[in-house]
Parts: sequence; C-alpha cells; structure tokens
Amino acid sequence: MEFSADYEAEQKELKEKAAVLQGELSRTLEATANAEKFMKVVRKYTSFEELTPTLLREFVEKIVIHESKALDGKR
Repeated sequence: MEFSADYEAEQKELKEKAAVLQGELSRTLEATANAEKFMKVVRKYTSFEELTPTLLREFVEKIVIHESKALDGKR
C-alpha cells in the first residue's frame, strides 16, 4: 500500500512537470516560428531605397498605444 501511494504521488508529480514542460515547449516553438517569419521578411528586403507602405506593413504587425504614466513625477 505504501509503495502504491508513493508511486501514485510520483506519477502525479511527473504528469504536472510534463504539463509545465509542454507549455514551455509550445511557447518556445511559437517564438521560434515568429523569429523565422521575421527573418524571412528581413532577408527579402536586405536593401531598399524607400520605405513603402507595403514594406512597412510587412515589418509592423500592430502598434499598441497605452495611456502615458508618470515617471519620477514627469509625464
């Protein structure tokens, strides 16, 4: 009985660790895919004369604007 309880506790702990590691792996794979996508665009435009709207849209996915916050009493 004691060995069974220890085994079940160890299995539960291992499953929890596996879930955490799977989440980290998913985030890493997503970051890698995003970096590869960005590098593909960079390689496509290694040299350009003018910043066109099309070129800008390929490099900038979105712009997020937040309310300004005071830093050291200054805005």
